Amino acid sequence: MFKKFVIIGTGRLAKHWSEFLASKDKEIVQIYGRNLDEAKVLAARIGSSCTNQMELISLNADVYFLCVKDDSIEEVSESLRKFLSADKLILHFSGSLPYEQINSYFINRGVMWPLQSFNEAKVIHWEEIPFFIDANENIMKELKSFASEIGLNYIEADYTNRKMIHLAAVVANNFSNFNLIIAEDILRKIDIPFEVLKPIMTSSIDKIFVNGSESSQTGPARRDDHEIVQAQLNLLEREFPEYKAYYKLMSDLISTHFNHKK
Repeated sequence: MFKKFVIIGTGRLAKHWSEFLASKDKEIVQIYGRNLDEAKVLAARIGSSCTNQMELISLNADVYFLCVKDDSIEEVSESLRKFLSADKLILHFSGSLPYEQINSYFINRGVMWPLQSFNEAKVIHWEEIPFFIDANENIMKELKSFASEIGLNYIEADYTNRKMIHLAAVVANNFSNFNLIIAEDILRKIDIPFEVLKPIMTSSIDKIFVNGSESSQTGPARRDDHEIVQAQLNLLEREFPEYKAYYKLMSDLISTHFNHKK
């Protein structure tokens, strides 16, 4: 079983993940970060050493976690191959990239993707987050055992399925957040606090995951109320023309989905 770990990266994911591993009494032997000051802060928090020089990367860890941006995975793993033995396990956390993004020099490669967004202040309840894991065959059994040992809620998902899951998450989370940006713009126009939407949004989310998204859909487009839809389109034309096409598209999609299926 894996006992020693190196965290590569000092961003939000690296901070939360390293603190979680430390809480499970896992030995993090080193934090690597391009910014040495940030690496020092994180290392001090979890009682680890740190470096900003790849040539000084620890050679005796069992697992190297790439907590880096998607477009840096290939570059970082290429750098690691110059210093690490080929049997070291290298894992990345991307939902939108295959484990093959890690340099093929490494015979043990995998993905541990948490379906969650991270910010500095939020407390992460790791046992509640679905982890989608994938790896080459010779390491998958050990990876599953490790995930179970530290209490993760994991699901096996290959690259094809992770791409679909990632797409669903973008639509559900990122697009919904942008909807709220639009809503906040509208409320700001009339000096109404954004917080007035919290009760209805909280209630809607709770209802969706109890009753399902289909039965929870409401609103004028769901009812096929053309007069209200048109009135709101007219209002957008006057006040927020940049959002009119988006409103019409979404209303048309909802109306077709619920009221005009063949």
